[in-house]
Amino acid sequence: MKRIGTKGADANQEGVVIQGAYLFGVRAFEYFIESQMVHLCNPSTNWGPKLVNGKTRRFVRKVSESNPNRVKTVLLMGSSYADYLPYDRTEKRADALFARGRPFSLLEPKHKEVIKRAFTTRNLIAHESDHSLKAFKKVVCSRYPLTPDRRNAAGYLLHEAIKGLPMAKQDLAGLFDAATFLS
Repeated sequence: MKRIGTKGADANQEGVVIQGAYLFGVRAFEYFIESQMVHLCNPSTNWGPKLVNGKTRRFVRKVSESNPNRVKTVLLMGSSYADYLPYDRTEKRADALFARGRPFSLLEPKHKEVIKRAFTTRNLIAHESDHSLKAFKKVVCSRYPLTPDRRNAAGYLLHEAIKGLPMAKQDLAGLFDAATFLS
């Protein structure tokens, strides 16, 4: 993981810690998505319709299975593991399991935006490749006025853009809000 541009070991340690916590939070969100899909496929799950912002979050199962291992086999779609991010991959899996991909297709644009930002930042932390840096600059740096020494994952995560809250906290709160919407 790269240093964040401020000087000293303490700043570097803070950057490493915040990146680790962020990776954990994004991974927890991915785990939630998979768990919710498996849960909603179970015919004993009673998840009634909910009205949110004028949209009914009713869903109809295409796959009705109480064995979570069988549902996970469907989720894998022939692969050895399932990617849920970028979010369009979640929507593709949801389309296979539920009519019109509901409730996963009903996420609001604000949720999808924070998921995209979190996924892009997570990739930069995990890979530090030219490709991930280019995507980070396009998705994140173009939206937030980061100084040149802060145009990296730790710098962004520690950046206080709104209400004095670090972006790491804002992004993770946004993921929690998206998970709550899908619950």
